[in-house]
Amino acid sequence: MKRDLTRWIVALGFLTALLYVGRALFIPLCFSFLISFACYPLCRWLEDKKGWPRSLAITACLLALLAFVGLLTAVAVIGIAELANQKEIINDQLQIANQQFRQFMTDQFSISKERQDLYLQQLGTDVLSSLAGMLRSFMSFSASALATLVIIPVFVALILASREILVAALMSAVPLKHRMMCHEILHESITTFYEFVKGMAIVYLFVGIMNTVGLVVLGIPNAMFFGFLASILTMIPYVGILIGGAVPVALALTDSPAKALGVVAIFTIVQYLEANVIFPRAVGHRLKINTLMMLVSLIAGGILWGGAGLILTPPIIGILKIISDKIPSWRPLAILLDDKPPLKNNQEKA
Repeated sequence: MKRDLTRWIVALGFLTALLYVGRALFIPLCFSFLISFACYPLCRWLEDKKGWPRSLAITACLLALLAFVGLLTAVAVIGIAELANQKEIINDQLQIANQQFRQFMTDQFSISKERQDLYLQQLGTDVLSSLAGMLRSFMSFSASALATLVIIPVFVALILASREILVAALMSAVPLKHRMMCHEILHESITTFYEFVKGMAIVYLFVGIMNTVGLVVLGIPNAMFFGFLASILTMIPYVGILIGGAVPVALALTDSPAKALGVVAIFTIVQYLEANVIFPRAVGHRLKINTLMMLVSLIAGGILWGGAGLILTPPIIGILKIISDKIPSWRPLAILLDDKPPLKNNQEKA
Protein backbone atom coordinates (compact mmCIF):
# COMPACT_ATOMS: atom_id res chain seq x y z
CA MET A 1 0.00 0.00 0.00
CA LYS A 2 2.78 2.42 0.93
CA ARG A 3 4.67 1.48 -2.24
CA ASP A 4 1.58 2.15 -4.40
CA LEU A 5 1.05 5.54 -2.74
CA THR A 6 4.69 6.48 -3.34
CA ARG A 7 4.40 5.45 -6.98
CA TRP A 8 1.27 7.59 -7.43
CA ILE A 9 2.94 10.62 -5.80
CA VAL A 10 6.02 10.26 -8.02
CA ALA A 11 3.86 9.88 -11.13
CA LEU A 12 1.79 12.95 -10.18
CA GLY A 13 4.94 15.00 -9.57
CA PHE A 14 6.43 13.93 -12.90
CA LEU A 15 3.17 14.71 -14.74
CA THR A 16 2.94 18.15 -13.12
CA ALA A 17 6.53 19.00 -14.09
CA LEU A 18 5.90 17.75 -17.64
CA LEU A 19 2.73 19.82 -18.01
CA TYR A 20 4.49 22.93 -16.74
CA VAL A 21 7.64 22.57 -18.83
CA GLY A 22 5.71 21.61 -21.96
CA ARG A 23 2.86 24.12 -21.56
CA ALA A 24 3.72 25.78 -24.89
CA LEU A 25 2.69 22.51 -26.58
CA PHE A 26 0.06 21.13 -24.21
CA ILE A 27 -2.08 24.30 -23.95
CA PRO A 28 -2.87 24.57 -27.70
CA LEU A 29 -3.11 20.78 -27.91
CA CYS A 30 -5.72 20.62 -25.13
CA PHE A 31 -7.70 23.46 -26.69
CA SER A 32 -7.51 21.68 -30.04
CA PHE A 33 -8.77 18.34 -28.69
CA LEU A 34 -11.66 20.00 -26.83
CA ILE A 35 -12.63 22.01 -29.92
CA SER A 36 -12.38 18.81 -31.98
CA PHE A 37 -14.76 17.10 -29.53
CA ALA A 38 -17.23 19.94 -30.05
CA CYS A 39 -16.84 19.95 -33.85
CA TYR A 40 -16.83 16.18 -34.39
CA PRO A 41 -20.63 15.59 -34.33
CA LEU A 42 -21.20 18.39 -36.87
CA CYS A 43 -18.31 17.20 -39.02
CA ARG A 44 -19.55 13.62 -39.01
CA TRP A 45 -23.14 14.75 -39.75
CA LEU A 46 -21.93 16.69 -42.80
CA GLU A 47 -19.94 13.68 -43.99
CA ASP A 48 -22.53 10.93 -43.36
CA LYS A 49 -25.84 12.71 -43.88
CA LYS A 50 -24.92 15.35 -46.46
CA GLY A 51 -22.21 13.41 -48.26
CA TRP A 52 -19.64 16.18 -47.98
CA PRO A 53 -15.96 15.32 -48.44
CA ARG A 54 -14.08 15.29 -45.17
CA SER A 55 -11.92 18.24 -46.14
CA LEU A 56 -14.99 20.34 -46.96
CA ALA A 57 -16.75 19.34 -43.72
CA ILE A 58 -13.67 20.25 -41.65
CA THR A 59 -13.39 23.58 -43.48
CA ALA A 60 -17.04 24.36 -42.73
CA CYS A 61 -16.51 23.62 -39.02
CA LEU A 62 -13.42 25.82 -38.88
CA LEU A 63 -15.23 28.65 -40.69
CA ALA A 64 -18.10 28.42 -38.19
CA LEU A 65 -15.56 28.55 -35.35
CA LEU A 66 -13.81 31.51 -36.97
CA ALA A 67 -17.14 33.33 -37.37
CA PHE A 68 -17.93 32.78 -33.68
CA VAL A 69 -14.52 34.09 -32.57
CA GLY A 70 -14.90 37.02 -34.97
CA LEU A 71 -18.27 37.87 -33.45
CA LEU A 72 -16.83 37.89 -29.94
CA THR A 73 -13.90 40.02 -31.12
CA ALA A 74 -16.27 42.49 -32.80
CA VAL A 75 -18.34 42.84 -29.61
CA ALA A 76 -15.14 43.42 -27.60
CA VAL A 77 -13.81 46.01 -30.07
CA ILE A 78 -17.12 47.88 -30.16
CA GLY A 79 -17.30 47.91 -26.36
CA ILE A 80 -13.73 49.18 -26.02
CA ALA A 81 -14.39 51.86 -28.66
CA GLU A 82 -17.48 53.04 -26.78
CA LEU A 83 -15.46 53.18 -23.56
CA ALA A 84 -12.85 55.29 -25.34
CA ASN A 85 -15.56 57.68 -26.56
CA GLN A 86 -16.75 58.15 -22.98
CA LYS A 87 -13.26 58.57 -21.58
CA GLU A 88 -13.84 62.17 -20.48
CA ILE A 89 -17.11 61.33 -18.69
CA ILE A 90 -15.53 58.36 -16.89
CA ASN A 91 -12.49 60.48 -15.99
CA ASP A 92 -14.72 63.19 -14.49
CA GLN A 93 -16.62 60.57 -12.49
CA LEU A 94 -13.37 59.08 -11.20
CA GLN A 95 -12.08 62.50 -10.20
CA ILE A 96 -15.27 63.20 -8.24
CA ALA A 97 -15.00 59.81 -6.54
CA ASN A 98 -11.32 60.52 -5.75
CA GLN A 99 -12.19 63.85 -4.14
CA GLN A 100 -14.94 62.24 -2.09
CA PHE A 101 -12.59 59.48 -0.95
CA ARG A 102 -9.86 61.94 0.03
CA GLN A 103 -12.33 64.03 1.96
CA PHE A 104 -13.57 60.88 3.71
CA MET A 105 -9.99 59.94 4.70
CA THR A 106 -9.44 63.44 6.05
CA ASP A 107 -12.67 63.53 8.04
CA GLN A 108 -12.63 60.00 9.43
CA PHE A 109 -8.91 59.27 9.90
CA SER A 110 -7.40 62.77 10.07
CA ILE A 111 -5.02 62.06 7.19
CA SER A 112 -4.15 65.37 5.60
CA LYS A 113 -4.33 65.80 1.85
CA GLU A 114 -0.57 66.47 1.80
CA ARG A 115 0.12 63.05 3.33
CA GLN A 116 -2.34 61.49 0.91
CA ASP A 117 -0.44 63.13 -1.98
CA LEU A 118 2.80 61.71 -0.56
CA TYR A 119 1.30 58.22 -0.40
CA LEU A 120 0.03 58.56 -3.96
CA GLN A 121 3.47 59.67 -5.18
CA GLN A 122 5.09 56.65 -3.53
CA LEU A 123 2.44 54.38 -5.02
CA GLY A 124 2.99 55.93 -8.45
CA THR A 125 6.73 55.37 -8.19
CA ASP A 126 6.21 51.70 -7.32
CA VAL A 127 3.75 51.25 -10.16
CA LEU A 128 6.05 52.91 -12.71
CA SER A 129 9.01 50.82 -11.55
CA SER A 130 7.09 47.61 -12.25
CA LEU A 131 5.35 48.85 -15.40
CA ALA A 132 8.26 48.02 -17.71
CA GLY A 133 8.40 44.44 -16.48
CA MET A 134 4.64 44.09 -16.79
CA LEU A 135 4.75 45.49 -20.33
CA ARG A 136 7.46 43.03 -21.33
CA SER A 137 5.43 40.18 -19.84
CA PHE A 138 2.32 41.36 -21.65
CA MET A 139 4.14 41.57 -25.00
CA SER A 140 5.55 38.09 -24.46
CA PHE A 141 2.08 36.79 -23.54
CA SER A 142 0.53 38.48 -26.58
CA ALA A 143 3.10 36.92 -28.90
CA SER A 144 2.59 33.46 -27.43
CA ALA A 145 -1.21 33.91 -27.47
CA LEU A 146 -1.10 34.91 -31.14
CA ALA A 147 1.02 31.88 -31.98
CA THR A 148 -1.43 29.70 -30.05
CA LEU A 149 -4.42 31.13 -31.93
CA VAL A 150 -2.68 30.38 -35.22
CA ILE A 151 -1.70 26.81 -34.38
CA ILE A 152 -5.01 25.71 -32.80
CA PRO A 153 -7.06 25.64 -36.06
CA VAL A 154 -4.25 23.65 -37.69
CA PHE A 155 -4.31 21.12 -34.85
CA VAL A 156 -8.11 20.90 -34.97
CA ALA A 157 -8.10 20.23 -38.72
CA LEU A 158 -5.42 17.56 -38.39
CA ILE A 159 -7.15 15.86 -35.44
CA LEU A 160 -10.48 15.70 -37.29
CA ALA A 161 -8.81 14.52 -40.49
CA SER A 162 -6.85 11.73 -38.82
CA ARG A 163 -9.34 10.76 -36.11
CA GLU A 164 -9.45 7.08 -37.13
CA ILE A 165 -5.67 6.85 -36.83
CA LEU A 166 -5.72 8.45 -33.38
CA VAL A 167 -8.52 6.15 -32.17
CA ALA A 168 -6.77 3.07 -33.60
CA ALA A 169 -3.53 4.04 -31.86
CA LEU A 170 -5.41 4.52 -28.58
CA MET A 171 -7.17 1.16 -28.90
CA SER A 172 -3.92 -0.65 -29.68
CA ALA A 173 -2.47 0.66 -26.41
CA VAL A 174 -5.44 -0.68 -24.41
CA PRO A 175 -5.71 -4.39 -23.49
CA LEU A 176 -8.28 -6.25 -25.57
CA LYS A 177 -10.64 -6.86 -22.63
CA HIS A 178 -10.85 -3.11 -21.92
CA ARG A 179 -11.34 -1.84 -25.49
CA MET A 180 -15.13 -1.86 -25.31
CA MET A 181 -15.03 0.22 -22.16
CA CYS A 182 -12.50 2.56 -23.79
CA HIS A 183 -14.89 3.05 -26.74
CA GLU A 184 -17.70 3.86 -24.30
CA ILE A 185 -15.56 6.39 -22.45
CA LEU A 186 -14.49 8.10 -25.67
CA HIS A 187 -18.04 8.21 -27.03
CA GLU A 188 -19.49 9.51 -23.77
CA SER A 189 -16.75 12.15 -23.43
CA ILE A 190 -17.36 13.50 -26.93
CA THR A 191 -21.15 13.40 -26.62
CA THR A 192 -21.20 14.98 -23.17
CA PHE A 193 -18.79 17.74 -24.13
CA TYR A 194 -20.68 18.50 -27.37
CA GLU A 195 -24.02 18.74 -25.55
CA PHE A 196 -22.36 20.84 -22.86
CA VAL A 197 -20.92 23.32 -25.39
CA LYS A 198 -24.23 23.57 -27.27
CA GLY A 199 -26.15 24.17 -24.06
CA MET A 200 -23.61 26.68 -22.76
CA ALA A 201 -23.98 28.76 -25.94
CA ILE A 202 -27.68 29.11 -25.08
CA VAL A 203 -26.82 29.90 -21.45
CA TYR A 204 -24.35 32.63 -22.43
CA LEU A 205 -26.93 34.19 -24.77
CA PHE A 206 -29.71 34.35 -22.17
CA VAL A 207 -27.41 35.46 -19.34
CA GLY A 208 -25.87 38.15 -21.55
CA ILE A 209 -29.32 39.48 -22.49
CA MET A 210 -30.47 39.57 -18.85
CA ASN A 211 -27.26 41.26 -17.71
CA THR A 212 -27.59 43.84 -20.47
CA VAL A 213 -31.22 44.62 -19.67
CA GLY A 214 -30.41 45.06 -15.97
CA LEU A 215 -27.43 47.35 -16.67
CA VAL A 216 -29.48 49.41 -19.13
CA VAL A 217 -32.19 49.92 -16.50
CA LEU A 218 -29.54 51.19 -14.07
CA GLY A 219 -28.04 53.48 -16.69
CA ILE A 220 -24.60 51.83 -16.82
CA PRO A 221 -22.68 52.86 -19.97
CA ASN A 222 -21.76 50.14 -22.50
CA ALA A 223 -24.33 47.83 -20.92
CA MET A 224 -24.24 45.31 -23.79
CA PHE A 225 -20.47 44.99 -23.68
CA PHE A 226 -20.30 44.50 -19.92
CA GLY A 227 -23.39 42.26 -19.89
CA PHE A 228 -22.04 39.77 -22.42
CA LEU A 229 -18.49 40.02 -21.08
CA ALA A 230 -19.70 38.92 -17.64
CA SER A 231 -21.78 36.19 -19.31
CA ILE A 232 -18.84 34.73 -21.24
CA LEU A 233 -16.51 34.93 -18.25
CA THR A 234 -18.82 32.62 -16.32
CA MET A 235 -16.98 29.81 -18.15
CA ILE A 236 -14.44 30.27 -15.32
CA PRO A 237 -16.35 28.94 -12.29
CA TYR A 238 -16.62 31.17 -9.21
CA VAL A 239 -13.98 33.62 -10.46
CA GLY A 240 -15.32 34.70 -13.86
CA ILE A 241 -18.39 36.54 -12.58
CA LEU A 242 -16.20 38.52 -10.16
CA ILE A 243 -13.89 39.61 -12.98
CA GLY A 244 -16.77 40.45 -15.32
CA GLY A 245 -18.69 42.43 -12.73
CA ALA A 246 -15.77 44.44 -11.31
CA VAL A 247 -15.72 47.20 -13.94
CA PRO A 248 -19.49 47.92 -14.09
CA VAL A 249 -19.61 47.96 -10.28
CA ALA A 250 -16.70 50.43 -10.23
CA LEU A 251 -18.41 52.63 -12.82
CA ALA A 252 -21.65 52.57 -10.85
CA LEU A 253 -19.76 53.39 -7.65
CA THR A 254 -18.52 56.66 -9.18
CA ASP A 255 -22.19 57.66 -9.46
CA SER A 256 -23.61 56.39 -6.18
CA PRO A 257 -23.17 53.47 -3.77
CA ALA A 258 -26.84 52.57 -4.28
CA LYS A 259 -26.30 52.08 -8.01
CA ALA A 260 -23.25 49.89 -7.32
CA LEU A 261 -25.36 47.74 -4.99
CA GLY A 262 -27.94 47.56 -7.77
CA VAL A 263 -25.34 46.19 -10.18
CA VAL A 264 -24.26 43.62 -7.59
CA ALA A 265 -27.91 42.64 -7.06
CA ILE A 266 -28.49 42.23 -10.81
CA PHE A 267 -25.46 39.97 -11.28
CA THR A 268 -26.43 37.97 -8.19
CA ILE A 269 -30.02 37.44 -9.36
CA VAL A 270 -28.92 36.53 -12.89
CA GLN A 271 -26.34 34.08 -11.54
CA TYR A 272 -29.00 32.46 -9.37
CA LEU A 273 -31.34 32.11 -12.35
CA GLU A 274 -28.49 30.77 -14.49
CA ALA A 275 -27.55 28.11 -11.95
CA ASN A 276 -31.06 26.99 -10.98
CA VAL A 277 -33.27 27.68 -14.02
CA ILE A 278 -31.41 28.39 -17.28
CA PHE A 279 -28.48 25.97 -16.96
CA PRO A 280 -30.53 22.85 -16.03
CA ARG A 281 -32.98 23.48 -18.89
CA ALA A 282 -30.39 24.38 -21.53
CA VAL A 283 -27.67 21.88 -20.68
CA GLY A 284 -29.67 19.13 -18.99
CA HIS A 285 -26.99 16.60 -18.07
CA ARG A 286 -24.33 18.10 -15.88
CA LEU A 287 -21.25 16.47 -14.43
CA LYS A 288 -21.43 17.56 -10.81
CA ILE A 289 -17.99 18.17 -9.34
CA ASN A 290 -17.73 19.09 -5.67
CA THR A 291 -16.80 22.70 -5.03
CA LEU A 292 -13.62 21.98 -3.06
CA MET A 293 -12.02 19.89 -5.80
CA MET A 294 -13.10 22.34 -8.52
CA LEU A 295 -11.51 25.25 -6.64
CA VAL A 296 -8.34 23.29 -5.97
CA SER A 297 -8.21 22.26 -9.64
CA LEU A 298 -8.75 25.85 -10.79
CA ILE A 299 -5.93 27.12 -8.59
CA ALA A 300 -3.63 24.33 -9.78
CA GLY A 301 -4.59 24.98 -13.41
CA GLY A 302 -3.95 28.70 -12.99
CA ILE A 303 -0.55 28.07 -11.43
CA LEU A 304 0.46 25.64 -14.18
CA TRP A 305 -1.01 27.33 -17.27
CA GLY A 306 -2.20 30.78 -16.21
CA GLY A 307 -5.44 32.07 -17.74
CA ALA A 308 -5.57 29.15 -20.17
CA GLY A 309 -5.53 26.78 -17.21
CA LEU A 310 -8.59 28.47 -15.70
CA ILE A 311 -10.52 27.89 -18.94
CA LEU A 312 -9.28 24.36 -19.61
CA THR A 313 -9.60 23.00 -16.08
CA PRO A 314 -13.44 22.56 -15.87
CA PRO A 315 -13.82 20.46 -19.06
CA ILE A 316 -10.70 18.43 -18.30
CA ILE A 317 -11.97 17.68 -14.79
CA GLY A 318 -15.35 16.73 -16.30
CA ILE A 319 -13.69 14.26 -18.67
CA LEU A 320 -11.64 12.84 -15.79
CA LYS A 321 -14.91 12.35 -13.92
CA ILE A 322 -16.35 10.36 -16.85
CA ILE A 323 -13.23 8.19 -17.04
CA SER A 324 -13.03 7.59 -13.29
CA ASP A 325 -16.71 6.55 -13.21
CA LYS A 326 -16.01 3.83 -15.80
CA ILE A 327 -12.71 2.42 -14.53
CA PRO A 328 -13.00 0.46 -11.24
CA SER A 329 -9.38 1.12 -10.23
CA TRP A 330 -10.03 4.87 -10.51
CA ARG A 331 -12.96 4.76 -8.07
CA PRO A 332 -11.12 6.78 -5.38
CA LEU A 333 -10.79 9.64 -7.89
CA ALA A 334 -14.48 9.33 -8.82
CA ILE A 335 -15.48 9.55 -5.15
CA LEU A 336 -13.14 12.51 -4.62
CA LEU A 337 -14.58 14.46 -7.57
CA ASP A 338 -18.24 13.64 -6.94
CA ASP A 339 -20.42 16.13 -5.08
CA LYS A 340 -22.28 13.40 -3.18
CA PRO A 341 -20.96 10.74 -0.79
CA PRO A 342 -20.93 7.17 -2.13
CA LEU A 343 -23.95 4.99 -1.40
CA LYS A 344 -23.49 2.63 1.53
CA ASN A 345 -23.46 -1.06 0.79
CA ASN A 346 -25.94 -3.46 2.26
CA GLN A 347 -23.65 -4.52 5.10
CA GLU A 348 -23.18 -0.92 6.22
CA LYS A 349 -26.95 -0.35 6.07
CA ALA A 350 -27.57 -3.44 8.16
